[in-house]
Amino acid sequence: MDWETARRRVSAVDLDEVDVVLYWSGVRDAWPHVEVRDFRQSAHYGKLFRLLIATSWVNLGLGYEWLNEPLERLRVYKARLADIIRECESADWDNTD
Repeated sequence: MDWETARRRVSAVDLDEVDVVLYWSGVRDAWPHVEVRDFRQSAHYGKLFRLLIATSWVNLGLGYEWLNEPLERLRVYKARLADIIRECESADWDNTD
């Protein structure tokens, strides 16, 4: 997990790497106002944030003569962004399975 941007709360970027239902079951007594759907949503937003961070890293390489690799990565990220948006649009946030 990458907690460099987390500060004082759970990093949404890392929630897509854990079993969200298991995580929620472990923290729900401490955070009774938070539902499993909140963690599911945060995990999806975390995927988006991770992609934005990766895109910013690739942009650092655009100032060099060889652009093939950065441009290919951006094409991959563009496709992944479309996947994430579709996942968010069709997500069943309340599913606890």
